[in-house]
Amino acid sequence: MIYLFEIIDNIKIRSRIKQGITKSLIESFDSNLYYLSALYGIIISDGDLFKKFVEAAKPSLTRTSFKSVFSGIPDRLNYNLNMLLNLCYKYNIDLNEKLFEDFRGISHYYDWLLNMKEFDYKLFNPKWANEYLTIYYAQEIKKYPIIKMKICEYLKTNKDPQLERDYIELYC
Repeated sequence: MIYLFEIIDNIKIRSRIKQGITKSLIESFDSNLYYLSALYGIIISDGDLFKKFVEAAKPSLTRTSFKSVFSGIPDRLNYNLNMLLNLCYKYNIDLNEKLFEDFRGISHYYDWLLNMKEFDYKLFNPKWANEYLTIYYAQEIKKYPIIKMKICEYLKTNKDPQLERDYIELYC
């Protein structure tokens, strides 16, 4: 229903869908349902449900990624956190709020995503720019000219077809 919500003209049906999703999230919170509903603007990205989403994104020693289960290599990415950051970028939510404090220090990658403006770019890895490239990540990345400069410096001495494509998509 999330994907069809946008094309439904009937306000009553849209309202029922929104109520159904909200009720479902209150009864049994599901990060993916919340994320898609907030991303598509069906529900508002704030309040108690947003706080539950933030809680669900916090690092867990017991949580393993799909990728790490099959490769046996620990995956440093936290997909719930990536989704949370994507929503924050979309809705211009201030990542300096105390609510996001538990995410600082997880890794340089997440420190960069949480504060691109004040990040120490000596620690920056240009490949991070295409790690989870969504429209909203791209819009955030493009705000900081130093990222473009660091990617260019890297590409001058390294061949990386994926990063080259993403650079063109981001800046050309």
